[in-house]
Amino acid sequence: MAFLVVIAIVSAAALIHVLAAHRSGVDRQGIIEICLLYVLAGVWGFGAALLALPHILVPDYVAGYVGWDAGSPFQVELGFANLGRAFLGILCIWYRGTFWIAPIVTNTVFGLGAAYVHVHEMLEHANFSEGNAGPVVFLDVLVPVVAIALFVAYSRVSRTSTDA
Repeated sequence: MAFLVVIAIVSAAALIHVLAAHRSGVDRQGIIEICLLYVLAGVWGFGAALLALPHILVPDYVAGYVGWDAGSPFQVELGFANLGRAFLGILCIWYRGTFWIAPIVTNTVFGLGAAYVHVHEMLEHANFSEGNAGPVVFLDVLVPVVAIALFVAYSRVSRTSTDA
């Protein structure tokens, strides 16, 4: 549920930023860059940081929420992995261009892998806990697809503008 709130807040902020940029004459490349930056730094940066903290600070609660056994150190490891993803996303604020491939690859592999694990848990173990099913699985696939599409568009528009 927290990830849905993060996506809603980031989407609203991105929309406001895009509308303001459009009014001030920012071109198509700039609009695409803004949208991609909000996915990278907002959803995957600050969003991953917010998701990392419960895994680190209250790992047994998170384990129960996703329907797994409490007491596993892997919850804390996952928290630190998410924290690394978060820093990579936040760095996108300052580093642009091909640097953005790193968080896209990292988060796509993580998201699709997480979706696989969630679907496997649901099918093999009949684990339909709130934190392991529904929107989280959908977002694990959708957000990487959106990020890849935006990066492809960003690359094409950037290449076209430098060719002109």
